[in-house]
Amino acid sequence: MSLSQFFGGRVTHQSLPILELPLGADAPSLKRLKLPQGDLAQLHNSAEPIHFLAWLELKSGVIRGNHVHRVKKEFMYLLAGTVTLYLEDISSCEKVTLGMIIGDLIVIEPGIAHAIVPHTDGQALEYSPSQFDPEDTIRHSLVDPPSSAEL
Repeated sequence: MSLSQFFGGRVTHQSLPILELPLGADAPSLKRLKLPQGDLAQLHNSAEPIHFLAWLELKSGVIRGNHVHRVKKEFMYLLAGTVTLYLEDISSCEKVTLGMIIGDLIVIEPGIAHAIVPHTDGQALEYSPSQFDPEDTIRHSLVDPPSSAEL
């Protein structure tokens, strides 16, 4: 399993390992399983509750996000497609750009602005231990929308 951390651990990015049964005692908690009946991705296995769950449609070239949360910690699992994720720690203005592929999980702590730019149509799951609060979503432009000439 590859795990990368940014902004002092306030953002983690990992590609979940693809495993087959039987699992060993050292199998990671978060993983993708190749099963005869189809794949299973284990995205969350913790005492931390999930109070928000959403499915995201990702349209090629259409920006999602461009905001920051003061309270909400976000998890995003890419189900299909390829995206570039733009991140900025608003307290330090440090920026990071990540490519994500199917099976990648990103964890974004509060105070990290984020924008998703899909390169292909795709889908993602987003979940959080916090309930959605529209007052906690603050616009923060990291990526400019493409001009009509670019579409």
